[in-house]
Amino acid sequence: MLPAVRLRLVETLRRGGATLAAVAAAGVLLAGVAGDDPPGARYALATDLAAALAYLFAVFLGAFPLAADRERRRSLLAASSPTSPWAWAAGNAAGAAVAVALIATALFAAAALGPALRGGVETRMAGGLEGSGVVWLRRGEPRSIRLLPGVERMRIRFHVAYPGELRGTADAFRVAADGVPTTTIVGRTTELSASGERLRVENLEESMILGIDLGEARWLGERRSFLANALLAGAGPALGAAALAAFATACSAALTGPVAALLATLVLLLGGLKGFLETTIEEGARRPAVHAHDEAGDRAHGAPGPRASRGSAAARRGMKLLLRAVPDFAAIDPTARASTGEWIGGRGAGTGALLLGASLLLAAALGGVGLRTRRSA
Repeated sequence: MLPAVRLRLVETLRRGGATLAAVAAAGVLLAGVAGDDPPGARYALATDLAAALAYLFAVFLGAFPLAADRERRRSLLAASSPTSPWAWAAGNAAGAAVAVALIATALFAAAALGPALRGGVETRMAGGLEGSGVVWLRRGEPRSIRLLPGVERMRIRFHVAYPGELRGTADAFRVAADGVPTTTIVGRTTELSASGERLRVENLEESMILGIDLGEARWLGERRSFLANALLAGAGPALGAAALAAFATACSAALTGPVAALLATLVLLLGGLKGFLETTIEEGARRPAVHAHDEAGDRAHGAPGPRASRGSAAARRGMKLLLRAVPDFAAIDPTARASTGEWIGGRGAGTGALLLGASLLLAAALGGVGLRTRRSA
């Protein structure tokens, strides 16, 4: 297994992997340093670029492990190796995972270093409130929010409603936190200073009813290092890219390089959109399956609605099963929260490590079968 790991790393260097990674890291660093945008926006842009490049490296280093003129020699090497097919496949995938993990770590480190050179983002311990639902605020009816010890600020996105027949198009409104008024914009997260055991929030608008979504509200506590937070935030997506590289390597052991790259790209796209697709499926399940005809009309036309309903339900179940088999790459990437100044503390790294372990086991199984078929042929 170890010879296969070393071979993959050596071949990555021979193909210019280190040079390409250095150029990519320089581009990510420049994206985080240049520009007049706020540090959080520059960090978000740099991490998006780092993630895109890391997964690009994962697909191509996994699916195309060696140069095209060495393809035939790779097949002969794997077929004539005294190592068992499963050990060789596991080592091959582990080598690709290590190479991509190192490249992805360098990219996310560059994304963290760029904004840090210009001060970084003010980072604090953060968390959500207890409870759920929306607490509505009318003028003259203040509400208090219970705070944990050490909380210094609250981030709240207010919902806006209009009582009775009133309708408005105002873009801004006023609220007060512990008697201190502030003006905020509709749809924007508002940061309020907090102290003590409770925060007293008051609506200062007569024509609006403001709602506080307890599930979306976030508290901010003591300060932490932005650079350390950004480095920790990159661990999850780096491990996710390594897992994708191991999966692409497993596919390349039994399929051609382009097909393996296409399959890995499909998994990446589904994994990146998994949360959105699941939400879409759930919303579709709540809609009525048949709109055009009532039950009597369906019987008269010989096309009853229940069949269409059962077909739609079967399609939704099939999509759910497919999505369950796909990893959620967005869930292991906490850089979006890190860009807003929330302390991550290694969130996403544990799930990313489990995903990498599962990918290596899958690579050993599928890749071993593919290599064994080559040897027997």
